[in-house]
Amino acid sequence: MKHLSRHPSVVNLEAVYEDFYCVHLVMELCSGGDLLDHMNKSGGQYSEHKAANILKQLILVIKYCHQKGVVHRDIKPDNILLTFSGKKKLGDFGLAVRFSNGQRLSSQIGTLPYCAPEVLLGDYSNKVDIWSAGVVLHGLLVGTNPFDREISEEISEAIKKEQLDFHSGDWKSISGPARDLMSRMLNREVSARITTDEVLRRHHVMLPVILSKLLAVRKEKRKTNPSRRSKSVHVVPIQSFSFSLLFVSKMAKNVAQSPLERNGLASLDQKLALAKRCSHEGVVAGAKAAIAASVVAAIPTFASVRMLPWARANLNHTAQALIISTVAGAAYFIVADKTVLASARRNSFRQQGYPNIEA
Repeated sequence: MKHLSRHPSVVNLEAVYEDFYCVHLVMELCSGGDLLDHMNKSGGQYSEHKAANILKQLILVIKYCHQKGVVHRDIKPDNILLTFSGKKKLGDFGLAVRFSNGQRLSSQIGTLPYCAPEVLLGDYSNKVDIWSAGVVLHGLLVGTNPFDREISEEISEAIKKEQLDFHSGDWKSISGPARDLMSRMLNREVSARITTDEVLRRHHVMLPVILSKLLAVRKEKRKTNPSRRSKSVHVVPIQSFSFSLLFVSKMAKNVAQSPLERNGLASLDQKLALAKRCSHEGVVAGAKAAIAASVVAAIPTFASVRMLPWARANLNHTAQALIISTVAGAAYFIVADKTVLASARRNSFRQQGYPNIEA
């Protein structure tokens, strides 16, 4: 564990204590439970987008372990822990083992429904973790373990011999790219089984599925409701410039198709430009008024301080300047309040041809 400690996706080993009876390991607290609990609470079936994100985190930490010469050998939802913020971390390295490149392992060890076929045959490499991650992905997408049976012998036979049907009823709602990735991860031919790098290059194929499905639904709705095609862009009176409004305008440009939509966006751009110019002029006018008020307030204050005998006798020039600055600053905030700025902004709007807009 110390060999992998401090990786952001590995449960950290904080301390080790040993007494007469056993060794005590103090692990990082993951108060969010484990992935199996979350799968059960959600009904056991995740969207492809969410499953792809979980798979990416899992494969990244598996790749890191393999680079450090460690095979986990017990990848399963129970051992994928969540922090309070929801970050996934791989834990329970009790069955993990160190290995070197080209080394073959033979111990028949692990959680049976997640074991790779070669583990049951007693001759395997670090690719067993890829198989186990594929079984986890199957559970995320379909909600079941593909090799779940009543007794251990049946599970073993299913893992070693049963052909998975990725076109059955459980898979009808799963996209083709996701099925292809699953079949590559659960390939019994070890040499043809996908690697961690290949999974990371391919996992994103599940991400665009959500967008394509949304576009298909939108297209279908437009067929059933043609009036939606000519929906115009409504521009509300602009009182102050907003970056969120600018963002909406830029996003709308990407989807506008009809002439009516384009005309609406052109009008929106004009009002945005006017709002920026008017807002700038209003702020400048308010600032000028505030500076003038500060200067006016500073003159009598300076005169009164200089005239007081006690001030002249007990305060040096620095203290007098500090008093003057404080009073001037107070005058600035009193005069340059919401009323002055609002008045300047309202006058600027009226000059631009918007007499009914209230600042």
